[in-house]
Amino acid sequence: MYKRASGYRPFLYNITQDICAFFANRKRYPIVKVIFDVFLNQSNLNHTCPYNDAIIVKDLILEEDLFHFFPIPEGEYLFKITVSANNDLKATVEAFFYRKD
Repeated sequence: MYKRASGYRPFLYNITQDICAFFANRKRYPIVKVIFDVFLNQSNLNHTCPYNDAIIVKDLILEEDLFHFFPIPEGEYLFKITVSANNDLKATVEAFFYRKD
């Protein structure tokens, strides 16, 4: 996650995780699991590796109650996820949002 302050800067969480290792043991990575669960119903990320086809995220709506896990102050943010498997880029998802108290 990035916060806008003279450009977007890393904020709160900056996690790198092998997606195949995550799928092998989802309970071991609780923060990644929270983020993954947001995308699960609106994507084809519903199986373990290998991922040989395109990853599709469709009709994703980020509801405000999803952010109760992340204590963030008012401001502009960029939520960016880059998915790779076996050192091969599969997808990049960027969501810009504004949090207002």
